Amino acid sequence: MIILASTSPRRQALLKEVVSEFKSVQPSFDEFHLKHLSPELQVQHLAVNKALSVESNTDDIIISGDTIVEFNNELLEKPMNELDAFNMLQKLNGKAHRVLSALCVMGKNKTLIKTFVSEVDLKKVSDETLKEYIKIHEPLDKAGSYGIQDAYFKHNILESYTGYLNTIIGFPIEALSEMLKEVDE
Repeated sequence: MIILASTSPRRQALLKEVVSEFKSVQPSFDEFHLKHLSPELQVQHLAVNKALSVESNTDDIIISGDTIVEFNNELLEKPMNELDAFNMLQKLNGKAHRVLSALCVMGKNKTLIKTFVSEVDLKKVSDETLKEYIKIHEPLDKAGSYGIQDAYFKHNILESYTGYLNTIIGFPIEALSEMLKEVDE
């Protein structure tokens, strides 16, 4: 059985593109960032510990992931409220930042973890544009206070990005098929 250590609707939808049958389980890991680690190690730590926190049988394969947004050496996590979301988006307004996603695939005999990094560049827009985005898409459950897949964001705020779109969404499935084959060997 394949277990997704996440109840995120976005991660479930993306996983369905690669795996037809799986069980989605809420990880019991309390997310916290280890500030002394690099962003790459922090996101890996979160992904691995989510996988470890899920109850499973020895033959199960557990898939987990985590995503962080980094701007000027600061991690921009999920906003606490709309004002926090606005302040984060204002900080990113007209600038580039990094999005890091770690993917962990844990099998009976092997665990793989890979980190993917994308750069996202935002247009310089008005405060009203940022407020309208928050009103329409309510990005309170998204690191950095945005979802790159949100139509309003894509058309009005996003300038460009590098890397895989799914890395920025939070689940780099482009690498998942290979990782599943390798962990199942």
